[in-house]
Amino acid sequence: MFDIWGNIPAYTVNAFYVPTENAIVIPAGILQEPFYSKNAKREANLGGIGAIIAHEITHAFDTSGALFDKNGTLANWWTEADIAAFGELTDKVAFALSEIEFVGSQRVSGALCTGETVSDLGAMACVLDIAGDMDGADMALIMRSWAHIWAARMSPEVAAYLLVTDTHAPHKVRTNFVLSHLGEFYTTFGVTETDEMYIAPGDRISIW
Repeated sequence: MFDIWGNIPAYTVNAFYVPTENAIVIPAGILQEPFYSKNAKREANLGGIGAIIAHEITHAFDTSGALFDKNGTLANWWTEADIAAFGELTDKVAFALSEIEFVGSQRVSGALCTGETVSDLGAMACVLDIAGDMDGADMALIMRSWAHIWAARMSPEVAAYLLVTDTHAPHKVRTNFVLSHLGEFYTTFGVTETDEMYIAPGDRISIW
């Protein structure tokens, strides 16, 4: 049995999905800026803590979580056709990530970062769908909030180390890769073929 109180202090600034419990854990410590503020606009919180919660929920359907059923039991609950289609999409994510040079000529490890990136893609698709039901939602604020929560500064040496040890894509990649695969990004900011983040519609990856 997973012991939430024994393993995760309430002040932890992070969030987790526990596949064996089929549960997400959102410690109180993360309920602060830039992730959440009671004084922030709804869209800012959607792009912050909303995306974090959606990310953890989506972990239940990433390359690892998909192996566990609703009871947290390691079991194959997918049809063969569904798991094959899912595999094709996640392979595209891994390939696209592996094409990105981040530190000098060192590339992102698509195989290492696929699961987390799948959850990021699902998270942003979820919060933008929620915003689509709002009157006059500020889509730009949601996406800027997403970028804000991943802002980071580190040395090239640390970045190079994380490329081979961290299951998350580098923070800048984590932000830009996800946004560049969302149609709302193009309509909101008027991104065209002349912009560096442009990806042709047929090459954009949508898992769900």
